[in-house]
Amino acid sequence: SIDIPKIFTSKLLGYTSYAYTHAHKIESSVSVPNDLEAPHRFVGRLNYEPSSVLSIGAQLDARSGYPYSPLRTGQYSNTVDAFTQQYYQSQLAAENSLRFPTHVQLNVNANLDLGNTNVFMSIANITNRANPIVNSASGLIHDTGILPSFGVTYKF
Repeated sequence: SIDIPKIFTSKLLGYTSYAYTHAHKIESSVSVPNDLEAPHRFVGRLNYEPSSVLSIGAQLDARSGYPYSPLRTGQYSNTVDAFTQQYYQSQLAAENSLRFPTHVQLNVNANLDLGNTNVFMSIANITNRANPIVNSASGLIHDTGILPSFGVTYKF
């Protein structure tokens, strides 16, 4: 990661990081990706502070899509083969064998500090990019889309 407190000017703050991770789980000698395993993760953040009262910023998050298990067909077998270790291992091998597309999200935020009162606003996924998070029988289900947040805090 790189944290640069003064990019081009003392009012612009920057931060970036990249991580490579590898997370697998092993069950009955079968190794499959962990549910939250995303090998590549990138974060880039810029924050501009035109005054001691106001700050505005943006953050880009990108990561590999999480793994998921494909939907199984409705095949049912009551043969003795279905109760063997080999059959069980073949079923485990399909777990998390597919991966969602790359997840990318651009967020913006603003903060107004008025002493005891702080007003803030953020908008997540401002580009409204469709980031799939669930695989269902009818297709991929996507996250929330654009998500605005507003708030006020007051210190007594």
